[in-house]
Amino acid sequence: MIKKRVLSGFVLSLTLLFSPIFLSAQSANVITYPAPSGGIPLSLDFNVTAGGRQVDVYSVKVPPRFIGYTPCPAYYESASMAYFDFSGTVNVQIVSAVPVSSVVVRPLSKNIQPTVNGNTITFSLSQPANLSVEINGDDRHNLHLFANPLETNAPSPSDPNVIYYGPGVHGNGGQILPGSGKTVYIAGGAVVYGTIWAQSNTTVRGRGILTGGKDVKCGGPGVGGENELVYIRGGSVNLEGFIGLDPAGWTFLIHDTDNLTIDNIKSIAWRGNGDGIDIVSSSRATVRNVFIRATDDTFAIKSDPYFMEATNRASENITIENSVNWADGAGHALAFMEQTTPYVRNVTMRNIDIIHSYVPPVFFECCGGGGEQYNITLDDIRVEDMRGDAVFQMNGPIHDV
Repeated sequence: MIKKRVLSGFVLSLTLLFSPIFLSAQSANVITYPAPSGGIPLSLDFNVTAGGRQVDVYSVKVPPRFIGYTPCPAYYESASMAYFDFSGTVNVQIVSAVPVSSVVVRPLSKNIQPTVNGNTITFSLSQPANLSVEINGDDRHNLHLFANPLETNAPSPSDPNVIYYGPGVHGNGGQILPGSGKTVYIAGGAVVYGTIWAQSNTTVRGRGILTGGKDVKCGGPGVGGENELVYIRGGSVNLEGFIGLDPAGWTFLIHDTDNLTIDNIKSIAWRGNGDGIDIVSSSRATVRNVFIRATDDTFAIKSDPYFMEATNRASENITIENSVNWADGAGHALAFMEQTTPYVRNVTMRNIDIIHSYVPPVFFECCGGGGEQYNITLDDIRVEDMRGDAVFQMNGPIHDV
């Protein structure tokens, strides 16, 4: 008897295409976070102000163009990243260190039409946005600009259930191991070197930076250990607001959970196998308002992959929405793959901007040992810069599409 491998019920709509500083103005409330000394170097490529307030700009590592699947690139490019919080309408001014012939602000769906005067770029924002500002067609030395909503309900440093990282530089690249029911809080202006491994019912939130910059991969100096920047297994998981940089492997691995919320996290990877968000053998998951730049699969739905401990839990009832996706390497923007469970079902991805993609952005592979994928909806997926030769790649017999 031949078992069917099925993808059914598929619906698609796709279009190619230290302490915070407060500034109150008539039209905007702006909060900036000074970069701590002794941490990530600052960029010399851009000067940024928001509502007239200086916004520190970090130098961040990104992969060489068209890296493919290269686990250990021989070199990296240096892009820039800045972040602030605001409400109201804020005027953003960016001064480029290089002459500006053209500028594109992605995602294009935001319809941001900047004014350019010499090397100065200006535009206004009235809603939170995670953006890539690209000068003269250069996506290797861009400015990642993360304009957050105002933070609410920040925890107290004295709360015994909170591992609190205030403004400054923390950690040496080792593992952070919060117990069940704990919150890891990374305040704006904090840079934390390390990886977070948690077993159940964990929250990681804040406005600061978690970086794997001191984690070793492929030899060289650094702290050894597991590669995921954030790995959480079991129970409820809440990730909100913070920035992940320089993972040595996958950026966010959520495994065997039954209640997941991810909101407004941002990440940038440069080393190979740098997946973005991997939702593995999990259910009741909502991901929204994220910006993920990955060197491997960016948003990946997996279910008991052959190389992981079996949970006998299928991935289902998952929504990813209102997000920016940059598939910056060998991986796919939206991937359904590495499944040995009988099914993956009830997955919706909607209102997603894929701003760059170098392989087919949508990938289905089903299934080791038989199985099916069904009730998959892709709605209002916009692909801006696609270098691959196809939108879809489907491996194995696929039926009832």
